[in-house]
Amino acid sequence: FVTITNLDNCYKIPNFNALAMLTQLNIPNSTACRGPGWVPAVQLAELIISRVAAEVGMSPDAVREKNFFKRGDTTACGM
Repeated sequence: FVTITNLDNCYKIPNFNALAMLTQLNIPNSTACRGPGWVPAVQLAELIISRVAAEVGMSPDAVREKNFFKRGDTTACGM
């Protein structure tokens, strides 16, 4: 759940749509994790930005800059 709710990272993505599927493993966690889900969410958001940039022929930094949240914007989850 944390990964999906943070997937937009710091970018405004008006047509954001995601499906989450829960998985249960038969092994216990082996380490503690502070803020589970944040790191995969940020990595995936940055991968998406890089692929969009390559597809439209822009630099990834230019795509990032154009899509940063602005004051007053809300996340895909309404925050």
